[in-house]
Amino acid sequence: MNNIERIQTAINERITAEGAFYYPDPWWEKELDAICKDMQAARDFIENDCSDEELFWLSEIFENIIERTGDVEFLGCLQTRAERMTDEARRKEVLDEIRDAERRFISQDE
Repeated sequence: MNNIERIQTAINERITAEGAFYYPDPWWEKELDAICKDMQAARDFIENDCSDEELFWLSEIFENIIERTGDVEFLGCLQTRAERMTDEARRKEVLDEIRDAERRFISQDE
């Protein structure tokens, strides 16, 4: 399984898991591990293969990803991808999560 497949599998396991709406720490950690293992693969996935639903679910851990990696390019990638989301309400939620992650990034530098 390549890194993009690993990321997509981790996200989709969470989407389909019963009870994944309530503080799903085991799923979050699996997603974090898959994404942070190869940030270039993560950016490629977000830009080219990530569905709107996957991005929406993944958005809950944007801050954790930035905290772990400090990857500012990932933030730009997220912003670009979020702007293409078709569901306005979900797009707004994802953009809010991106702003929170940006604030986390800025606070790490201080």
